[in-house]
Amino acid sequence: MIQSKLVLAFLVLLSLTASVAAQGIVVGDAEMPPLRWGEQELTYELTNNTEYLKFIAITVNVNFKGSYLNPSRSTTSFAYLIPEETSTIEALYNVPGNYGRAEIRVELYDVVDTMDVILQNQKFFEQPFLLTFRIPERMYDYLGEKINLPPRVESHPDFDNEFSRILLLMLNEGRSVDEIIAEAKADSAMVYALLKRYVIYGYLGVKDGQYKLGFPVIDEEEAEETRQLALSIADSLVNLVEKNLPAYWASLDSMVQAGAMSDDSNSFYDGGTMLYRKHPAISAFLLWYYMGRNFITRSAPLLLYDNTDPCNARMPYYMYAVQGGDVVNGSHFYAPFFGKTGYQILFGDSIPELDCTGWNKPQRRFNNWAQILKFKGPSPEIFVVDTSIVKAAMAALGEGHTSILQHAYSELFSLADKHGHYKVLFGHRYWFWNLIATRTQEKLIENGTVTRRGDGLFRFDGKQARTGVGQK
Repeated sequence: MIQSKLVLAFLVLLSLTASVAAQGIVVGDAEMPPLRWGEQELTYELTNNTEYLKFIAITVNVNFKGSYLNPSRSTTSFAYLIPEETSTIEALYNVPGNYGRAEIRVELYDVVDTMDVILQNQKFFEQPFLLTFRIPERMYDYLGEKINLPPRVESHPDFDNEFSRILLLMLNEGRSVDEIIAEAKADSAMVYALLKRYVIYGYLGVKDGQYKLGFPVIDEEEAEETRQLALSIADSLVNLVEKNLPAYWASLDSMVQAGAMSDDSNSFYDGGTMLYRKHPAISAFLLWYYMGRNFITRSAPLLLYDNTDPCNARMPYYMYAVQGGDVVNGSHFYAPFFGKTGYQILFGDSIPELDCTGWNKPQRRFNNWAQILKFKGPSPEIFVVDTSIVKAAMAALGEGHTSILQHAYSELFSLADKHGHYKVLFGHRYWFWNLIATRTQEKLIENGTVTRRGDGLFRFDGKQARTGVGQK
């Protein structure tokens, strides 16, 4: 529970009378919300002055303005009112563990059926409150630099708030749960519920009441040292790509002459058309499909969103937490999907904004989630690709990369060991490779070797299935 030492700042934004009559419903006062994280409820007394049974939808929206994260939550619950009677209804909501200012807005709707879409013209009451969650003194050290997590995992409700990321740093320091609760002035029930979810989804191990992280937490000093290494490796890859481009174009000519691909760069359904466009070919396929897998998982498939999806992103095998902000993190988004009859890859040189409204259940591997994702911004440019053609072209473009990757891994391991990591896990390699791939693409564009295409967001529909894809 957040202690009373925190300053409680409630401000009712709307001037409301003791009761509001609308559509035959009278709404009484509600108590001020508590200054506390986690599951909460507000109660309202409603009087139904009509002769009809009324169905009420109660929505509560919580929106934060924090130090660097601004989580939001939206909850809808339902109640019914007996004709000519007074009832107490509960407005359920959840306050994420964030510092800063939060607006809680309660809205009541007179609906015909609880299964129908809620319409704005059905709203008969709303009441906003402002809460200010002050940062405890001991927490300032953890909020000095942003803590980054894998793409889209950052948006998951388990990790989209400041306390959830501070919790990872404090656990990594060996702090006990009781110490964390006391110093963060957090609600113990909320903290233990969060830890339980982390254990269930494979982020934490627990033995004799002690929690142990199953992924790397990288502090500012280590992150900066590793960034410098990533820049050096990126320079080597840029030189390699620029040297190999003539051999790459020659390989395409050979495949055209052999009838394996079309010489028409606008032939949409040809599996090699994408290879005429250097931006998607180099960024998505050379740096991720070809080299990225070799570096991160070696011979194993690189299935970053295996058994999950970008709207419910849980990635225990590729998880990391890095302190230091965007400068020590890559910006690429790579989401491969391999099904029984083909594959799809979604790639962006920045993390796409997804519309996950109504996306409640994780989409499993064979549900083709890449086809049904909705985008708030631009939609991806779509290419049809053929695995065999792509592999042959990437072999030519990436000739000589093995020694660079071996050097990169050796140096990364040395840095990790220096900072107390006993081995370099998949998540560690994934974070490092994103830095390398991002900087490699950026420098190729700076050099004029590659021209950025459109919004840098692509979807690739494969004509052949990848073999050896199985559960981890």
